[in-house]
Amino acid sequence: MSTLPEIRNAVGERLATNLWRHPSDISNIIIICHGLLTTKDRGFLPDLSKALSCSTLRFDFSGNGESEGEWEFGSMRKQTDDLRSVVVALRQSGWHIAAIVGHSMGADISLLYAAEHDDVPLVVNVSGRFDLTRGIREKYSDELMQKLETEGQFVSPFGPIKGKKYVITKASVEERINTRMDVISNIDRTYILTIHGTEDEVIPVGDAYEIDARLRKGLHCMVILPDPNHAYKGFESTLFHTINDYLIQHPEYFKTGTP
Repeated sequence: MSTLPEIRNAVGERLATNLWRHPSDISNIIIICHGLLTTKDRGFLPDLSKALSCSTLRFDFSGNGESEGEWEFGSMRKQTDDLRSVVVALRQSGWHIAAIVGHSMGADISLLYAAEHDDVPLVVNVSGRFDLTRGIREKYSDELMQKLETEGQFVSPFGPIKGKKYVITKASVEERINTRMDVISNIDRTYILTIHGTEDEVIPVGDAYEIDARLRKGLHCMVILPDPNHAYKGFESTLFHTINDYLIQHPEYFKTGTP
């Protein structure tokens, strides 16, 4: 397999990546997408990257982690384009993309990607959100939401990199709430595996059922895990086994099977 070149998005920003080569499968690769206000190197993602059955690539969306660009709260369109740049770069380097795994916001981006391009065998939706109008007022105080209305922006009190300002603008919030996840009904070829924990305190498990209701029958498998919260703290191995068990049942997603 050729060396992975530097990946830049459609506007020329460098996307930071972490490639892990599986000792027994360096032809297939799974892309891993992080969530909101986090990075490729936080939470369970580094361990997940080495637990899957083939090589993996984690990357930071533009403006996040070590990637170039300005951080934005609701840049769903741009982040979907970031993912497209990663897919194209991997294919040009000779990799067969077996799946895209996304957690939280990364799951939404993965689903939006499938709705637009429909060109990967599998998307694994780990605790994705269906209703993007939710999760904003629930996360931020009334005082900050009032500041958003009067001043057009506020600095998030949460963020993965100490000292970095994560400015949330009214325009970015409007972009997010105007992003309709209903478009996943357009997915015609990509199979979807949804995994959601019953104790998810960030995105209610009901969103998994909303996603299921929009996907074409026969393309979607939903696994509801009792007890895990949004971060799968203490249930990481359960999550990893769930993904791997599904992959083992579907060798056709891999280059050695039938594409």
